[in-house]
Amino acid sequence: MARLDTSQDTAAGLLFLAIALLVLVAGGQLPFGTPAQMGAGFVPMLLGTGLLILSVVILLRAWHQPAAPPLGRTGETWAWRPLATVLGAALTFALLVPHAGLLLSAFATVVIAGFAAERPRLLELMAFAVGLAVVVAVVFIGLLGLPIAWMP
Repeated sequence: MARLDTSQDTAAGLLFLAIALLVLVAGGQLPFGTPAQMGAGFVPMLLGTGLLILSVVILLRAWHQPAAPPLGRTGETWAWRPLATVLGAALTFALLVPHAGLLLSAFATVVIAGFAAERPRLLELMAFAVGLAVVVAVVFIGLLGLPIAWMP
């Protein structure tokens, strides 16, 4: 008989399930609208439903596969550098955007997050950061018209 164990798939499935339920409950309080005229709850409900389906698929997969090593007992250590750089990049963006503008904040975020790689290729990282910063500025400021300064 298959059983639910404490594998990484189980942990991820349960985490996604909890987030999906939270989004669906919170989004259920907002007006839904129609695909032609979306209400404030349309996208959260759509994403929450997708995440709910994904969590069920992951949990079913964990249920029917042979038991994986238990979470936290594999002898592996945490990858602290990628975790710290990605979290640091998000924090940097939040702190920089009001003062440095969207373009520079997006550039700095991509560069910092790029150091999560074991051997970041600086030329490619800089080119990607410039390109993504421009795309972000065009989409959020130019196309969506968000009231964010693009430069300081």
